[in-house]
Amino acid sequence: MKMKKITILAILFTFMLTAGAYAQTIWTHTAVKTASAKITDGRGYFGGIIITTDGTNNVTVDVRDATTAGTGTKLIPTTVILANERVKSISAPQFYWTGVYVTVTTSGTTEYVVYYEKR
Repeated sequence: MKMKKITILAILFTFMLTAGAYAQTIWTHTAVKTASAKITDGRGYFGGIIITTDGTNNVTVDVRDATTAGTGTKLIPTTVILANERVKSISAPQFYWTGVYVTVTTSGTTEYVVYYEKR
């Protein structure tokens, strides 16, 4: 009986340690953005992006490990959000070293929010 209790405690302790590693991530999010922008600099984790269209025009989104447009490594593939999708969420946890820069291109209007964690 005592061995069974020790085994259960060991399993619970192991679970708490591993679950705690994931629970440590506290995502920060930007205010609603409407144009291309530097999101943050330094290193950390890019968590994802939520983009809305105006319902009439497609939106092309490019997210890079950079602090200026068109430079650095892509954190996600360049993505086209179709106008009829209205809202698109892209969750792609990636480590970044330099910062996060988002380029949005559209003939209409768009809004987006980026989730990240600085390290």
